[in-house]
Amino acid sequence: MRKNIIKLFGSVALLACASATHAQIITNGDFETGDFTGWTVAGAAITAETTTPIAGTTSAAFPGGFGGNSLTQTFADITDDFTFSMDYTSAAPAAGRSLNVYIGQNGGGNPRINLRLIDGGGTGTIQAFNGAWQDVLTGISFAGTQTLTVDVSNIGASTQYTVDVGGSTSAAVSFFQTSTPLSFGTVSLQNADQAWGADNVSLTVVPEPSTFALLIAGFAGLFFVKRRRK
Repeated sequence: MRKNIIKLFGSVALLACASATHAQIITNGDFETGDFTGWTVAGAAITAETTTPIAGTTSAAFPGGFGGNSLTQTFADITDDFTFSMDYTSAAPAAGRSLNVYIGQNGGGNPRINLRLIDGGGTGTIQAFNGAWQDVLTGISFAGTQTLTVDVSNIGASTQYTVDVGGSTSAAVSFFQTSTPLSFGTVSLQNADQAWGADNVSLTVVPEPSTFALLIAGFAGLFFVKRRRK
């Protein structure tokens, strides 16, 4: 009987540990397959960069010029808090050139989170669209490889997120058109008239507090049973 109880609590603890791990949603976000497996590619000019990748052996290379070039990935809708991040390079710095990042959609097919990375020639601006473009980070370095991070929390209760590049974090930004249901089931990268590189595209779901409570309960149970055996 005691062995069965120990096994039960052990199973609970293991399940809690598995659930508490931040779940990675994006498939092949580091492009280490050597291609765009898991992604939908629009525009034949996007290539897998293997000569000078951002990291590892392969990264995504967006060509210069307008051409509807995009990488998109669709997945099950996210209802928990999440963090999106990616490494990027601006291959040919020039004022006004941009890379767009779209996360989620509203009922009209518009992105819930619509960001524009604008290179001003080595330093630049991150803008967000919420009916009109607004600056959320300015004076951001575009030299070398940078990491963009978007933190989304309190989905359903709050409709805001923050943006971070190089340790500079924006104030809270509102989602574009917050009509329900809040849908976060897509990520899309699209370039506009400049060569860009992207790598290590990641979207991780943050566990609910109840998951950690389950984890604690599981280990507490194991501790209790072990003490009783002594």
